[in-house]
Amino acid sequence: MRKDDHVYKTVELTGTSRLTFEAAVEHAITTAARTLRHLRWFEVMGVRGEIENDSEIRWQVTLKVGFTIESSDDQNDRRTLQIFGKGRVRLPSGPPKTKRRTAPRQ
Repeated sequence: MRKDDHVYKTVELTGTSRLTFEAAVEHAITTAARTLRHLRWFEVMGVRGEIENDSEIRWQVTLKVGFTIESSDDQNDRRTLQIFGKGRVRLPSGPPKTKRRTAPRQ
């Protein structure tokens, strides 16, 4: 796999703003950036407006946001995928399982 090949995950967000359509987009992205890393692109899926008090407008913009999934190198993790023939992939196992301790028999 080439270094510039990526895998993206997408999430759908709706940002709101009383100011502008663009402010609603920025609000959604800046809020998402607090918990998501490697945001790369967005697509506007829909725009609507809410009318409050007969004249106040609140923009609502729904976005599809894409971000790259971290590789094990990015996570400083030693786990790797083991790739087998015919497209099968074995994922790394989790932490070692310990045997359940039982009370001694009386």
